[in-house]
Order: sequence, then structure tokens, then C-alpha cells
Amino acid sequence: MLDRYVLRRLFQRDKLQRVFVERLTEPLHLNVLAAFVWLFGSFRMKVAFDLVARQQYAFSILHAAERAKEFGKKGVTIVEFGVASGAGLLNMCKIAENASKSTGVEFRVFGFDTGLVYRRRTITAITPRRPWTGELLAIHEFNREQPARKIAPFTMLRSRRIFKSARWLDQVFLAHIHDHELRS
Repeated sequence: MLDRYVLRRLFQRDKLQRVFVERLTEPLHLNVLAAFVWLFGSFRMKVAFDLVARQQYAFSILHAAERAKEFGKKGVTIVEFGVASGAGLLNMCKIAENASKSTGVEFRVFGFDTGLVYRRRTITAITPRRPWTGELLAIHEFNREQPARKIAPFTMLRSRRIFKSARWLDQVFLAHIHDHELRS
């Protein structure tokens, strides 16, 4: 069932426009299939069909859990920067809980905002908006200063997704830790 938060957010004007652009421009058969997934599908299927609120977080959390499991890790630490009122952090905690049930990987979650630390279960995808300002400038500076650690767009993500018109697909970045023990 949809919770009150999702229903309240869904009927905001900008959200309805986004649903129109991102979902109704996709093939009809995929949207019909998504209705069945929404009613009867597993958490993984709902993530695959972008049926979880804050799809970018749902994909990123599940992806992190799957990679951790692939490498034999039992847990993942995930962080949200810019918690603000905490609605996103709480949503991400719920997603992390479902991902944990689905994969068996536990999450240690931290949220940061204005110097305060909120310990929760969560992950964040960096969402750059304007080239060479804000987030992208920080990423560029980080990459320049860290020869063995890079942050880069998740390449080919759009081609791996069922629904290909979502804005968030261009806003997910990965951290590449080249000096990690698993890379050597």
C-alpha cells in the first residue's frame, strides 16, 4: 500500500508533471506490467520498475547490497548529505530495511546536515544540477586530488533500466576506490 507521504507527494503539481513525462511517455505495455508488479511484485521487482518512492535511492541501495553480497560482505555503510527535515533519510531507512530483507546485507546509515549527525539506515546518490558548480565542482576537485579514488557517473545505467525516461538516471554517481583490497 502507498503510505500517506507518497500519496501527498504524488499529487503535487511538479510530481504529476514528472509522472507524465517519465512514465506516460514509456511504452504502454511496460506501464500495464508495472501495475501488476506494484500489486504483486517483490521488492527487487518494484525497484526494477521504479515503483519505490525516491527511485534513485532504491536503486542505489539495492545495487550496493547486491555488490556487497557478491564480494562476501555482510554490511554496507551508506550516507546521506543534506538531510534537512529528514523525510528523505527516513524514506531511505525504509528502503535499506527492505533491501536488507531481500539480500541479507545489513546497513549502517548516517545522515549529515549543517554539522549535525543523524544516525539512520540510508545511502545517497549525488545529484549534480549545474556543470562546474556545487556538486560537480566538488567532484572535480576530489578527483583531481585523489589519484586512487574517483567519483564518476554510473555509465550505461539507462541501458540497464526498464524505464529509460527518468531524470534520476543521469544523477547517479559511483565512487571507485582503486586502492581497496578487493581491487588488488
